[in-house]
Amino acid sequence: MRRRSKEFISNSFCVERLWPAFFCAVIFIAFTTLLANGQNLTKSALAPSHYSADWPKIRQDVQFIAGKSLAVSRLTSGQVQLLEDGVEQHDFTLRQGDQPASICFVLDLSSSMKEKGPALITAARKLMTESNPADEFALVSFSGRESSVDQTFTTDAKKIDAALQSSGFGGGSNFFDGLLVAIGEVEAHASNFRTVIVILSDGDDNYSHFNLGDVLRRLRYPGAPMIYSLSPPRVLTPNQSPDPNQGLRNLQEVAEATGGFFFVPEKPNSLDVEAVEISRDLRSRYSLEYTSMHTQRDGKLHRVEIRIAPTIGGAKIKPLFRQEYYAPSH
Repeated sequence: MRRRSKEFISNSFCVERLWPAFFCAVIFIAFTTLLANGQNLTKSALAPSHYSADWPKIRQDVQFIAGKSLAVSRLTSGQVQLLEDGVEQHDFTLRQGDQPASICFVLDLSSSMKEKGPALITAARKLMTESNPADEFALVSFSGRESSVDQTFTTDAKKIDAALQSSGFGGGSNFFDGLLVAIGEVEAHASNFRTVIVILSDGDDNYSHFNLGDVLRRLRYPGAPMIYSLSPPRVLTPNQSPDPNQGLRNLQEVAEATGGFFFVPEKPNSLDVEAVEISRDLRSRYSLEYTSMHTQRDGKLHRVEIRIAPTIGGAKIKPLFRQEYYAPSH
């Protein structure tokens, strides 16, 4: 019988003893690397990719609504009072005009959207046909734990349409993560000053790393896009979460934080009508510009207020706009 030498036995014993330690070390390195990447992702996703080079100049889109949805036209700066942190700002401009926009669709591909998603895709296509001919579009989708930029910004609507039509539904919903990816895509690659996100989702979330508070804070930075949300009809929305209205509240809060609109059609066939309303509202928006009295890059939160002159029925007109913003911190 052939025997192994003592040296071989010793080396083999060492390898056998070291192998579990080596395996654990590999797992530990992989875990710490993943954790580090997650921390970097968190930091990059929650911080704006850039600030306005014109700071402390502030610009945002405003809509003035009479009643429930009637847009008010031909208002001038002389009919509006602007305040920042309670101090009136006298030097500002207010102009209404159909300006080219960069519009990013955020499509929910989770399993809860399998039956309702196609109708929302049709609504998105309708919105494109009603948009300003100079608008550009992008598409971000999400499901499970993944979010992806399916189509970068383009003026070729056929590319967006092809990306929409190739979508497949399944998995959980990482709504907040997907929205943060879209915000980053808009800020990094949009060509137009007017930037918009149109959410096509029921607003439910069960897989995101981030939460509603993270998204709302992110939307309060200067230059963040305005948000519209288009949800499936409430009667068609299955919901097994503890709070059946949480998804709708998510959509409402992110839209209202930016001065946008939150749409929940009553009937499936009214989605196209709501899509047209989004386009009309966007194309009739006002641009408000002024120089903030706060010039320090201290990252502090500031509150903006718009009041309408009583002589034109100010009590019946509601301005929709971003009411809070963070100053740059660097």
